[in-house]
Amino acid sequence: MADSGLKKFFKFSCLGCLGITFLLVATVAIFGWISGRNAEFTTADASYAPERVAATDPLVETDTTRSADLPEALGTPVNHFKLIVTGVSNVVVRPCSEDEGLVVEATYNKKRVDFSEMLDEEPDGSWTYTVEMTGKGSRLARRIEQFFSGRAASLNVCLPADAPIALEAEMNDAGLEAELGGLWLPTIDFEIDQAGAFVSFDTPLRVPAESVSIRVNMGGIVLQKVGNASPAVLDVDYRFGGFTFDMSGDWKQNAQIELEGTAGGGAIIIPQSVRVEGVPDLAPAVGTDAETTPTLFLAPGTNFKDITVKRR
Repeated sequence: MADSGLKKFFKFSCLGCLGITFLLVATVAIFGWISGRNAEFTTADASYAPERVAATDPLVETDTTRSADLPEALGTPVNHFKLIVTGVSNVVVRPCSEDEGLVVEATYNKKRVDFSEMLDEEPDGSWTYTVEMTGKGSRLARRIEQFFSGRAASLNVCLPADAPIALEAEMNDAGLEAELGGLWLPTIDFEIDQAGAFVSFDTPLRVPAESVSIRVNMGGIVLQKVGNASPAVLDVDYRFGGFTFDMSGDWKQNAQIELEGTAGGGAIIIPQSVRVEGVPDLAPAVGTDAETTPTLFLAPGTNFKDITVKRR
């Protein structure tokens, strides 16, 4: 009799759990359906005329194989573009075409996303442009509403190629796809938190980058053809995140590489066209001149336990 009573108890308990689960799922589905149908999508563009943030002076033709030929040495004021994005998975950055200035185009549900942009102009003629796109409410609510509405927030940015721009991006629970080849980027600074980024330099930058700094926390980043950016300094800090760096491309100068992190790791692919110092057991460069070939110097003490370095 006791066993029979326990069986009935567990039977009704399981049925109760199933009923509660069904009720929760039904509630979420109804909430998502209503929210999705009531989503208010809108579009927004930059509120400033594109020509106001285009370069005022043409790029001085110079020997870009020397790190001294950076914007500061050329006497050109450096502009700043800052991208701050939370909860938006479709973010695209690209070079502007010849007939475009800086372009910002955002599409979003204004009930779930806040969007703002601001241009500050300096006395020296340079500018600072800040774009912020932030999801409101919980991540789950945004995902459910997106599913039922059939639409997602997106942000498209193009940067002018003739303006020296210090590029910053702070990505949280977001996704970034950037093609930066052909731009003039003295510094590149990415902070990736619970997010992912795919960044490529399909063609060389107008001037080799002074520095590329990346901080990854519970996210991941892929850099393609880093050699076309040819940074003098590549600084990577990862925490519970990962990275893949394809270092191929047209290196113009030596590079100092700092790698530091915990509970994560990555892979670095080295082309045959550059020399490397500081990596144990790495095959030497093939068919290169030690005096003229750019060298990648990895900082002493780099922990290669979670980092794979190989030539390709």
